[in-house]
Amino acid sequence: MIVIRTFLFLTNDGTPEGKKLAELTKVQVLDKQYLGIDTLSGFIKFRVADDPTLKQLFKDAGCESLLDLSTLEKFLESDVTAKDPSILLSYIRGIPGNTDDLIPSK
Repeated sequence: MIVIRTFLFLTNDGTPEGKKLAELTKVQVLDKQYLGIDTLSGFIKFRVADDPTLKQLFKDAGCESLLDLSTLEKFLESDVTAKDPSILLSYIRGIPGNTDDLIPSK
């Protein structure tokens, strides 16, 4: 038996996770493309799992599996240049309708 694991990435706004992420952050398709988080390599650059606020946002959106990229170690060792995750968080906070408190109360 062969198992192939695939997924729809964050630009697929029709997914439940994409809808929830848009609801929580107001980030739309063009924002994702502008930030470069519409591709795996672009997403990896922001090291989302290293920032507690971003990590919680992605968990709340149901994207927790994207935070554990240990199965992609070979890809991670490529020439992907890291970006400061605070750039992504600052962008999200600057979208109209967002506040500094992006994490919903539970």
